[in-house]
Amino acid sequence: MDSEPRLFKIDPLTQQSRSVRETDFATMGFQERRDIQEWVAADPSILGEELLIIAKEFSGFDRTNERADLVAVDRDGNIVVIELKRDDTGADVHWQAIKYASYFKHAQREDIVRMLADHAKVTEDEAVTGLIQHLDMDDLESLNRGQRIILASHRFAPEVTSAVIWLNENTQQQDLVTCITLTPYQDDENGSFYIQASTIIPVPGTEELAISIGSGKGGDRRSFPSGAVKKEDDVTRYLRGIALEALSRVSEDLKPDRKSRWAGIGSEHRYFHVWYARPPWSNWGMSYQLMLFGHDDSADVRLITSFKCQKEYMFSREQFSDEDIEALRVVLENQVVIPGLPGQELIDDGKWLELKITLDGHGLDESLAEQATKALHMFIEAITPAVDEFANERNE
Repeated sequence: MDSEPRLFKIDPLTQQSRSVRETDFATMGFQERRDIQEWVAADPSILGEELLIIAKEFSGFDRTNERADLVAVDRDGNIVVIELKRDDTGADVHWQAIKYASYFKHAQREDIVRMLADHAKVTEDEAVTGLIQHLDMDDLESLNRGQRIILASHRFAPEVTSAVIWLNENTQQQDLVTCITLTPYQDDENGSFYIQASTIIPVPGTEELAISIGSGKGGDRRSFPSGAVKKEDDVTRYLRGIALEALSRVSEDLKPDRKSRWAGIGSEHRYFHVWYARPPWSNWGMSYQLMLFGHDDSADVRLITSFKCQKEYMFSREQFSDEDIEALRVVLENQVVIPGLPGQELIDDGKWLELKITLDGHGLDESLAEQATKALHMFIEAITPAVDEFANERNE
């Protein structure tokens, strides 16, 4: 059986299909830098994810004249070295990319900002804004948290794919190196040209495609996997849905303008943040959070809606003092009154100042979502003006 990808053109009127011919970039006269590199730089979604290109043909290393084809930042803040080959990778493209990735290990945030400013021909302040918008964060603390590699070519030499599989299997970062085939097609009837982009490494294991005994309702599945966040799974959709519904009920002048992209993974829970772009709010320092514990499609779960203030973060970021934290605690304790919302708990320990309500339910049911939506809505309506008033008084 032929496992190679095939492309067909369908005529919906005649219900006929016609094969579109695979070709080579070289045959069509396309060049690696002049064409393929420009296509990817203009629309990096060709590579299957949201990337911000920050440099092209980058050669600003201090002890070598080597050039990286493209350099990008992914949505998690990692530097991504992109190496492109036209029709064949050769046997050493992975080694070339590994060298470039290693050169970025010690890159500082200001280096990356400068790279984007030079590439996009904008000011450094505009580059900072662009990076913050891309990361969907309120600062650049996650920038260059790690380095990744994307290799893209029509065909991959077995020396490359073997080395990449070994590297990914022997590192904690399972997508350290991603291999993407760019397969060109030519429609001989009208001369149209197509590219099929397919990620061949990493690929899901066959265990993800099979059904096994006890994988549905049985077993203890309450601990969450470590590693990369699942950007679009049932928990992300569930928590995001709660947040969006709550925000739709909030008055316009109080509506938060920042939120998580997906549900992050903690040691025993999943979390989703809602916050504001203005200080003293931030996703890690002061925000509203939804925290889901014990998720299973059929298991009992606990969903916590909270206002959280991380003391150390606020001390370093916003120059809060112990007196400021105590004053904020008094505000929450004495001024924030939320009728019809039982089970509120105010926590003030060495790390957190937190006002929360805990809800218990069974699975990701609509009733639990509605209770959490009501709690988050009422928290925002009551806490946001109190915190803003506190912040204004503190600034005065």
